[in-house]
Amino acid sequence: MDRKYPNFKIFILAIFAIIISCHQNRAQGLNFRKADNIKSFDSLLKQAQNYTKLVFIYFYSETCEACNELSGKTFSNTDLSVSYNLSFINIKISIDNEFGISMLQNYSIQNIPAYFFADPAGNPVSKLYVGNNSPEMLKDIGMSVSSMFNEMLALKEEFYKNNSDLEIVKKYCFILSQLKYYDEAKSVSEIFFRKLNAFDYDMYEWQLIKTYYFDVTDPMMKKFLKELNKFESIYGKDEVTGYLSQVFDKNYDLSFKNEDTFLLENTLSLLDYFEYRNMSKHGITPTAAKGFFKIEYYRNVEDWMQFVKHLDAYLKEYRMPDDVLNDYILDIYFWVNDIYWSVKSNNWAGELYKKNKTFNSVTTYALTFLKLGNNKKAFKLCKKAEKMVKDESERKYLDEIMKLL
Repeated sequence: MDRKYPNFKIFILAIFAIIISCHQNRAQGLNFRKADNIKSFDSLLKQAQNYTKLVFIYFYSETCEACNELSGKTFSNTDLSVSYNLSFINIKISIDNEFGISMLQNYSIQNIPAYFFADPAGNPVSKLYVGNNSPEMLKDIGMSVSSMFNEMLALKEEFYKNNSDLEIVKKYCFILSQLKYYDEAKSVSEIFFRKLNAFDYDMYEWQLIKTYYFDVTDPMMKKFLKELNKFESIYGKDEVTGYLSQVFDKNYDLSFKNEDTFLLENTLSLLDYFEYRNMSKHGITPTAAKGFFKIEYYRNVEDWMQFVKHLDAYLKEYRMPDDVLNDYILDIYFWVNDIYWSVKSNNWAGELYKKNKTFNSVTTYALTFLKLGNNKKAFKLCKKAEKMVKDESERKYLDEIMKLL
């Protein structure tokens, strides 16, 4: 037999060597490759690119007890290490040197042990995990991220072959968002919403709507509002209200940033469809809210004549918090040079003064008289305010007013 198969014993010994080696590798836990400079880090990313694998990046310190516990107990787990060694390029980075500290800052990490999954280019595709987790949990997280990444690659190929299939576009965009490819997901979402004619109401679509759909001027937004009850029945009123509140805030800010009254009107129309910040609990109707937001809009774009006109109209119908009205009267003092509105603001300040004589109401009332040229009345009010001063800031403020007399 030996003569016929001269290498048989060598073959058997090789098999045993492989088994022993595998056993030793399993016992050693995760097969980490250390990156201690940018060259070695880039080299490891290159390996990930060659094998189209995700990378598992772990930040630690030799003097960190939690890191030592994580390495000794969790990363040595057999099931976890077999799974991660097959699926990922595992990179560890010590923060005990300048390179580690720079990488810590690059990924905005504040505490260790810290770890996350990244694509072959080093871009995070999962949230950052800090501290210890069980081997079972880490295995589930890793397999979930790996599965999503592979599905993303398959959907990407399908998307670029046929982006007229909305089901593919929707799922591709959703998984891009899940893996933190936000810029690309936003671009794909624009294709999806541009081609969308009717809602599917599924979780992929709802996630994209919540994340990327904020155009109140789009006809689909009107369709969404008409079908609001359907979305609320599936995803809950609070979640839908939270989404619409974000839509309102973003578009309202954008309206005065671009000085866009068309966008303003479309944004304010949302208030007819949902409860914005529990308005009703404060006795605020949608109509009153629209009036208030118009005042704030013209204040922000510094169209002071429209500001005072909308303020006047509002005060004829609704009450306003004293501190807010006080600020608006000061705006008129500083920015509106018109005798009619100077008299109006003096009357409003007088009502605040009669209602509640505080340092703010007294000094604001004094300023409105000052603007009307009635220095005598303004001086008397300043003397009253002098007795109300509580701190240095109020003293300085009153001194500045007195200098104007």
